[in-house]
Amino acid sequence: MTEALEALPPPGDAGDGGAPPDPDLMIDDLIEWLCQEIGTAIGTPATAVPSGKPLTALGLDSLAAVDLQQAVLARHGAALTLEELLEGPTVAQLAETIVAARQPSPKNARAAEARAGSVGRFPLSRGQRALWFLARLAPGSPAYHIAAAARILSPVDSSALERAVGMLADRHPALRTTFGDERGEPFQQVQPQASPTFLQEDAAGWSERELEARLQALAYQPFDLAGGSLLRVCLWTGAAGGPLLLLAIHHLVADFHSLEILFHDLGELYEMVLGGESTPELPAPPPTYTSYIAWQEQRLAGREGERLWEYWRQALAGVPTVLDLPLDRPRPYPPSYRGAVERLRLGPEITLRGARLLARQGGTLFVLLLGALEAALARHTGQEDLLLGSPA
Repeated sequence: MTEALEALPPPGDAGDGGAPPDPDLMIDDLIEWLCQEIGTAIGTPATAVPSGKPLTALGLDSLAAVDLQQAVLARHGAALTLEELLEGPTVAQLAETIVAARQPSPKNARAAEARAGSVGRFPLSRGQRALWFLARLAPGSPAYHIAAAARILSPVDSSALERAVGMLADRHPALRTTFGDERGEPFQQVQPQASPTFLQEDAAGWSERELEARLQALAYQPFDLAGGSLLRVCLWTGAAGGPLLLLAIHHLVADFHSLEILFHDLGELYEMVLGGESTPELPAPPPTYTSYIAWQEQRLAGREGERLWEYWRQALAGVPTVLDLPLDRPRPYPPSYRGAVERLRLGPEITLRGARLLARQGGTLFVLLLGALEAALARHTGQEDLLLGSPA
């Protein structure tokens, strides 16, 4: 699972930003709302979405599931896992799960109190530990940088934007986090304050090639995990086509969904600063990532952790850990990450056949394409057992 800037709260925890639990919430009303959301996601009228059919059989893929997950949290204050959406529940079953997840409990109150003091030293999640190890293995590598650039179609007040960036870091503890280790054991330190990197440059007279080169240089410039900000915001003014804004962040504290949150919050804060608000405020953010880590560790330390460990120990027993692909030359270690992108457009005939297969099997497009990749790798390697990792 990729790491989120502000992770979803543990199941059963509505979080600071969720709606208060409503014991009188009617299942029928919730089913009607879910049918509307799912219909929009799959391009079908809500009246054509049967409440007794599994979501995957309706054509809900993993990307649409993420959108639905966020909509449920924002509208009904219930945090669902992607597994709960993609393991084949019907709309009616999902409605019951949402109602159950909204019920208040003393544990939720304690979690909210813990989130209020989310400054200090914390352990890393399991996903963060893997990324931290890779960062130590290849220091300075930009392989786990996440960056997005956008053209701005109106003049920009750079001082207001810089102030909004500082408020963004105050709002999200992940943007005030640094990473260190003690006797080889990693930890993350959430600082009470931070100064995100904000850079403004005048690009008047620059060519598109010069601007692109500068943008890539700053997007891939190494982050100081131990002592620097893991967020970099760059603004170019005077460029042909209008101002250009870049947000770059390390994957240790964000994922691609986090960028959507960042851009939204930054835009809201910027407009509030321009409007003259001295201390602009947004609705309370979701629970902090450190509260998710505490939940994850508690879960893995109990019976569920034992069950998961036993499952994977058996599932991976004897599976080869090396993919025996025929190579044209020896590959370096550690990896250089100097790869490329190969684009392939599927024609309408094969796309339609794939859609029919998915409808019969109740799978997602992602699973179909992953299966095709595994089949191709099996042909090249002669291996029947393959280990593939993918972001989720």
